[in-house]
Amino acid sequence: MEIENAVNQAKKELANRFDFKGSKAEITLEKSEIKLTAEDQFKINTLMEIVIGKLSKRNISMKSVEKAEPDISPLGHARQSIKIKQGIETAVAKEITGFKPVVTDELEASEGAIVLFCDTRAPTSIASIGNCCSKRSAYIRIVRGCCCTLSGG
Repeated sequence: MEIENAVNQAKKELANRFDFKGSKAEITLEKSEIKLTAEDQFKINTLMEIVIGKLSKRNISMKSVEKAEPDISPLGHARQSIKIKQGIETAVAKEITGFKPVVTDELEASEGAIVLFCDTRAPTSIASIGNCCSKRSAYIRIVRGCCCTLSGG
């Protein structure tokens, strides 16, 4: 939705810009890709600046924007695409799910802190507060002197 709004704003600016009057410059949105077409390299660069500026004003992270190299024909016509990444890539997701945290026995937990423990040993600061912790991997939140299991592992 925000991407559509940014592209629509960029199209409005393109229609009002004096340096694009009478040119065949165009901005189109196709699913998760923004395609730019113009008559030359200079106008493609200007279109890119317009679109990137509108995306950033709509609080779209530049980490999710992947700019391709501009394609310039021998006649001078230029095209460029901007891909919008959504979600995380498969390789990154596998790294995240394969993460095994290691926590030492000596943990200092304060009220409101989220503490992670694993294996069959609870951290001493959790164990001294209460024995309501499970003996498997879990997230524990310290709340007013006791611990509550948020999610099991």
